[in-house]
Amino acid sequence: MSLDDLTARVQASLAQLGEPLKPWSQTPPDFDADVLIVGAGQSGLAAAFGLLRVGVANIRVVSADPVGAEGPWRTVARMPTLRSPKHAPGPELGLPDLTYQSWHVAQYGQADHDGLGLIPTGHWAAYLDWFRTATGILVEPERQMTNLNGDAQSITATFADGSQIRARQVVLATGVAALGGPATPKILAAFPRSLWATTSQAIDFAALEGKRVAVLGAASSAFDNAAAALEVGAAEVDLYCRHNELNAINRMKGVADYGLVAHWADLDDARRWHLALHTQAQAAPPTGPTVARACRWPNFTMHMNAPWQDVREGAGKLIIHAAGEERAYDFALVAIGYRIDPAARPELSAVFPAMVRWQDRFTPPAGAENARLMEFPYLDAGFAFQEAQPGQAPWLQRLRLFAGPAVVSMGRILGESGNLRYGVPRLTTAITQALAMEDADALIARAEAFDERDTVPADYAHRIAHRIAGSSDKPGEPGL
Repeated sequence: MSLDDLTARVQASLAQLGEPLKPWSQTPPDFDADVLIVGAGQSGLAAAFGLLRVGVANIRVVSADPVGAEGPWRTVARMPTLRSPKHAPGPELGLPDLTYQSWHVAQYGQADHDGLGLIPTGHWAAYLDWFRTATGILVEPERQMTNLNGDAQSITATFADGSQIRARQVVLATGVAALGGPATPKILAAFPRSLWATTSQAIDFAALEGKRVAVLGAASSAFDNAAAALEVGAAEVDLYCRHNELNAINRMKGVADYGLVAHWADLDDARRWHLALHTQAQAAPPTGPTVARACRWPNFTMHMNAPWQDVREGAGKLIIHAAGEERAYDFALVAIGYRIDPAARPELSAVFPAMVRWQDRFTPPAGAENARLMEFPYLDAGFAFQEAQPGQAPWLQRLRLFAGPAVVSMGRILGESGNLRYGVPRLTTAITQALAMEDADALIARAEAFDERDTVPADYAHRIAHRIAGSSDKPGEPGL
């Protein structure tokens, strides 16, 4: 079966389900869209598909990235395969013909899929390209948002070229850095960026051939980037971990029951905080194959219980002091996660001072404090921001965070492709509920104007014996 055939089957499957549903009532004048989705990675595409299926067709999907570079898969995702199993669900939302497996079989055959271990990262990127085409989602590339603001009725996004999109609802689907950027140690702030980089940025790995490289961090990204440097011929790569051994348990995987995955957002604050602290207080561990990829190199060394105590520059190198020793490096790679950082997101300058954070609504019990998690936004059960002061920014209730920093409020339904099937329906329901409340009069009027007849007098005229004088002909009145 060709991809064209598979795409046709997708359309046929949707038609069999009676989808997409009847188009939403007309968008009010002066609006460019009912929903604006910012971000066109797997989360943004899944959100768009979910809305299209229920008839919300007047959507705009924008991406700051050029075509083909949406999401991390062809840029900063430096692992050869995904870490999730090949049979895990994705953005297909229950349609078998839209799964990765269907795409792979159409491209490479069933036998190739049967022999597949984990999904190659490049394959996943190509699958998402096809998914966008098969579902008819139009993405506007290279639309860098520079400002987001609104009023009680709408949100207006402004872009680098000066254009604007005014929408009734906005979804931020911009990944783990949606409200900030990569965390960086203060100890490196004074040194030129020619000597160090975060692993979430573009890196010229070829330039590291023959160089001594230090890696700060011990989660998957740290090992991915250490391996990338080793594979281009780095002379030495040293990885620094502050613990005595690597984290071994991905605590978020323990949140596997439907009740917790689908309904984390419905729990009380104390339980949500408890779960967030349990799953987020330590970094997710690297997988075995990720560690093995770096450890197979004899010039790779791990320094355990070795936080960086001091860094200085000498002869164009970084001199790093850790665990009682000093070592000189040509370059350092930093992989210590992400942080909430208003300075990294100037386009959201109107959001940060007006939004409620967890620190504004919840006081953890003694021993359960976590300053980093307290900075995260306190969202409602439909992913929407809430305003800190009533009337200060009423448009925040129209802004929904379908991205990593929603994790404290929403739990595991963010970020992982396998949990889009839980997150997208909740997001879609929240958006359509909000639109329905605003459009109630128009929806009722459309219902009242319905005049499609199930039968006409000609269907039964030949069987009428007589008409009783004075009987009612008014339709809708009860009769015998």
